[in-house]
Amino acid sequence: MAMPITGADFVIDVIIALLGGVLIGLERERAQIKPSSSSVKASTMPGMRSFGLLSVYGAITAYISKYFAGSINGGEVLLPIAFLSLMLIILIHAYARMVRQRVLGITTYLVMFIAFIVGFLAGLGLHLESASLSVIVTLVLALKYPAERLAAEISYNEMLAMLEVAAISLVIGPIVYSYASQSGFEILYKVYVFFAVVLLLSFVSYAAAKIWGGKGLLYAAGLGSLVNSEATIGGVTSLIGELEEAQTRREYLSTAVRIILAVLQIRAAALVIIALYIFTGWVDYTAAVATLILVLIHLAISMGPVKQVAEKSKAVFNVRSPLSWSLALKSALAYLLLTVTFQLIGEFQGMLPLSIAILGVSALGGLVNATATILSLATVYGNLPSNLVLSGMFLSIATASLNKILYADTSKLNQDETKLIMRWSIIESLFPFVLSIIIYIYV
Repeated sequence: MAMPITGADFVIDVIIALLGGVLIGLERERAQIKPSSSSVKASTMPGMRSFGLLSVYGAITAYISKYFAGSINGGEVLLPIAFLSLMLIILIHAYARMVRQRVLGITTYLVMFIAFIVGFLAGLGLHLESASLSVIVTLVLALKYPAERLAAEISYNEMLAMLEVAAISLVIGPIVYSYASQSGFEILYKVYVFFAVVLLLSFVSYAAAKIWGGKGLLYAAGLGSLVNSEATIGGVTSLIGELEEAQTRREYLSTAVRIILAVLQIRAAALVIIALYIFTGWVDYTAAVATLILVLIHLAISMGPVKQVAEKSKAVFNVRSPLSWSLALKSALAYLLLTVTFQLIGEFQGMLPLSIAILGVSALGGLVNATATILSLATVYGNLPSNLVLSGMFLSIATASLNKILYADTSKLNQDETKLIMRWSIIESLFPFVLSIIIYIYV
């Protein structure tokens, strides 16, 4: 039985199909323009009109199949006929390009088929799927020239490193998760994730330093700390240790450590506000004021040196391997040790006075994972004194700043440079530590 025809639906389906096809065709037209000229085109592939009409053809096919199923003689063979017609169009075009014009390649023929599918999805009313497919395909096509430049510049070791990271994240990771879940050793998966994150961020730091030099290293320090400051400081210090000039090494080390600690503290303090709002439904103004103080302090002490070092940004990083396996293993073992210690201490917190138990667990929790500690404290905000919870949150930020020396790669740094990391970790940890004391006493 035929479904009722809705003219508005038909028009919307066709418009979405046309726009999806035109988007793909726009990229195909742009791909025909020769790099040496912005006006010369080779007329060997379809453009916006052809791809747009192919998508409309797909939309009409789907629309008729959907709304007139069973009501037209031979309607059951409409879809196969439409696909055969599409294949015939593609084959004729392929013959013209390959045999008559001597143009090789199969990308255009695949894209023609996909353009039909984009329209077909729109004709079925799957507008989001249709639009998403057209955008994804256009993006993949547009990445051709950047991908060619990347393939020409990337070394075999770098490509191998990318594959290793992908295998660890996408292949081995699910296996470890499945085993950890079934055996009850969830901590095993957490340690593995930390290992993978350290490895990934060490590669990101390497790539940023290779592309943008010293400035890229500072970018990696800041952006990486938004993800995981412990993993970031390991990758960054490993790269800085490769620099030959001692003065340059100290400048980048001091600046990178300050960036990492500043981003860590500001991110964690912002999380305090967000977590409390999620669990209580209102903004804690004490946390907001403390966060603002941290932001102002870090802006005051970091912006000048960061700008000066970033302006130089001419350091050359000669790194043998893009991945720091030894660093990842060392960091994962440190994380495992701290996590086990934290859990053991947690078992005895009921034997201690409330304030000592909360603050002690908060301090140890910051050494392991400040984010998890803050979220855990936010869940008990209404059941414990607010000043104790807030104080514990900022105390965890302070101890999270102190643990950087455990995760830094000091194997290539001298004793003074190692002390530099320790000194800045202690100095910057004082800011949230003092705020923690003030909140506990006066709030």
